[in-house]
Amino acid sequence: MHIRKALLVLTLTLASAYASTYGKLPPLAGLKDLAALAATTASLPSQRGFVTVGEAGGRPIRLAFRHTKQGSGKWIVVMLHGLLSDSRAWRFVAGDLGMDHNLLLIDLMGCGRSAKPDPRDLAPNAYSPTALARQVLLVIRERSKNERIAVVGHSLGGMTTLRMLGDPDLRAEFRDVVERVERVILLASVDFAVERKHATFERITDLSDVQAALGATFGLLREETARSVHDGAGDPSRMPREEADRLAEILRRGATRHAAQEMIRQAVPFTPKGRPDWPRMERLVADYRNVDVPCLILWGARDETFPASMGYKLRAQLPRAWLRVLPGCMHQLPAEAPRACAKHIRGFVATAGEGSPVVIDGVVAESRFDLR
Repeated sequence: MHIRKALLVLTLTLASAYASTYGKLPPLAGLKDLAALAATTASLPSQRGFVTVGEAGGRPIRLAFRHTKQGSGKWIVVMLHGLLSDSRAWRFVAGDLGMDHNLLLIDLMGCGRSAKPDPRDLAPNAYSPTALARQVLLVIRERSKNERIAVVGHSLGGMTTLRMLGDPDLRAEFRDVVERVERVILLASVDFAVERKHATFERITDLSDVQAALGATFGLLREETARSVHDGAGDPSRMPREEADRLAEILRRGATRHAAQEMIRQAVPFTPKGRPDWPRMERLVADYRNVDVPCLILWGARDETFPASMGYKLRAQLPRAWLRVLPGCMHQLPAEAPRACAKHIRGFVATAGEGSPVVIDGVVAESRFDLR
């Protein structure tokens, strides 16, 4: 079996050598506006550190954070990345938003510089959005004492945000933190009620250590991640190849890959037979009613990972929600449209949506947005 897999990898590698998607992605240095945003983020006055949020196998679980301090101090914007990512996903948005807001960039457990405990050393569902939400609340409690709080979450980070403010037990345990959360911004946040498993994510959960090692050795892993980044952007010419490098690194390393695989398995409840566990899903969705702060939802009009219709559903189910659909964008909003994301986050923190339309559909009103 291993020999057949190796031959398959070699065959695909030879085929990809003639049409490299990786080579089609420009280096970050060639995208001067994005490079400038990343450089600004790197230069922001900040403190890095860790907060202990638990233990596994006799070792502490510590989450890494970067706390930038450039704003007035009245607000702190907490930023939570998505699946197969880390806080580096915000390096373009932070280069704009961080100029006038204090930011708290957090690496979720299993990601970036945070601890990456083996799932076998953890309790069941320890990589679920609810468990991740509790850890994030511990970090916020440690790093924010008096500021008003806005939470920004992309994809899985959005699910984590919904559990932070929706789960009754977490609301009670962290009342001191939850009461100071006054704004929520969700970037393509995944709904908990989905009718089927996602084929792409299922392939990732099936990726074995042997396959990952062979793919990395023969260059297939980099090519596949490049194809994912290229095909997952509305304008691939604006996506730096470093995004593919970052994704390939996550899949190549066993600890980060195993954590991501558990996050996928635990994100949405399914039965052992692979059908939706509707009673559990409906309980999670029912908790949306507890997210009673102003909530802005940003979605890419061309999102093929999770369609914009999911954003409309969330807007209808959250008590105080606004929706902005960004034209020409897909799922990777922090990299595809960092200026637009920063603009909408900044505006919503200031106004809480007061006086603005509940929905702006970017498919129709394309001229309203400057995505760069």
